Amino acid sequence: MNSTSRYFAILQIAPSASSEEIRQAYVDLVRVWHPDRFVSDPRLQKVAEERMKEITEAYEALSSVPPPPEATVPAPPMPVGRRHHNPWLIAVGSAVVLLVFVVTLAQGMSMLRAPNRAAQFMKTEEVRIAGLLGPDPAVDAPIFHKPKPRANPKAIAPRPSNGSDLTPPRNAKGLGEFHVRNESALDCVLRVIDRNSPGTVLRSIYVHGGKETSIAGLKPGIYRMRVSFGQDWDGDALAFAQSDASEYWVGPFEFFETQSSSDHRGLRYNVGVRPPSL
Repeated sequence: MNSTSRYFAILQIAPSASSEEIRQAYVDLVRVWHPDRFVSDPRLQKVAEERMKEITEAYEALSSVPPPPEATVPAPPMPVGRRHHNPWLIAVGSAVVLLVFVVTLAQGMSMLRAPNRAAQFMKTEEVRIAGLLGPDPAVDAPIFHKPKPRANPKAIAPRPSNGSDLTPPRNAKGLGEFHVRNESALDCVLRVIDRNSPGTVLRSIYVHGGKETSIAGLKPGIYRMRVSFGQDWDGDALAFAQSDASEYWVGPFEFFETQSSSDHRGLRYNVGVRPPSL
């Protein structure tokens, strides 16, 4: 087996694969073999590091190879004289077109009947991560205490600007990013928590109602977000004086980075938040 054939075998694709198929195979394998997924098992992490070297080498080698030329098939000569249409072929073709239409319509209706598809995916991802690293300690751990409503108007402070950090950011030198959209009229606070350090808030971001913001700079790891909605910002307690009771977790989200000789990238998640009652 020559080097090029070996590279195709490593990426598990055919030698006729296009440049986009090569890129997609690389991305898929990185998701499976990235060493950050095996931080709890040094032996598996070592295996993953060696596998990642092979995958990156194969991707860089095949990315520089021009795609194979497509075979050209000469068009059949046009018949001379009157063309006779076969009724049986016309019927089969019409049936195929009708079948494709019915299947496409059924898929569209299925998507309309499954508005919680993203939530179902998130639940699957949560089960996968729990199976890999064990139960999530962040879910049951208290993060902060809600302040009691205060009658003193001096406790109410002007609300922070949209997207501002309420506390000094931690772990803010990576390439991971959340892009968050507040889909309600209430303001909210997003607290980013490391899965393995549930008592530590890494980022605490204020988001105005109906606005968007980004939480950038996250290092490779697994994170959750604690979302709380409310009004009348209490600057002393760094919380809402009148809080919505429906606080909840979002996630987990797994971040990792990919690097080749010419590129270094991180993941970005688009997240929409709203009170569960809406």
